[in-house]
Amino acid sequence: MIKPKLKTCKGCQKETYIFSKGLCKFCATKDSKKPRNVSVKQQSRIKEYSKVRKEFLNNLPSNICKICSIKKITDIHHMCGRLGSYLTDTRYFLPVCRECHNRIESEPEWAYENNYSLKRNQKNE
Repeated sequence: MIKPKLKTCKGCQKETYIFSKGLCKFCATKDSKKPRNVSVKQQSRIKEYSKVRKEFLNNLPSNICKICSIKKITDIHHMCGRLGSYLTDTRYFLPVCRECHNRIESEPEWAYENNYSLKRNQKNE
């Protein structure tokens, strides 16, 4: 069997196996993804949310899911959704594991009964 020669990737300039158009597999995949059309306002909101989320997670006393109390936190559930100021309002953040977050999203009645999700017009202040 003939081994392919290592070549320099045009994207990352690393000596590696070339996958497509002179690019390594990583650069070829990254290059093929279409950019999302996001408004400047939304980019600003996402940037602010990233900072708030990081700070929120760093200030938690525990790294354990608030629902199952077993698994590590991987997600933040927005109890009132992500519209408007709710995106960055930490009063309505619920730190959860992926499995519990999936359950909240797939079983909304259960989530409302247990106050894991709140209706915007009936939120608890």
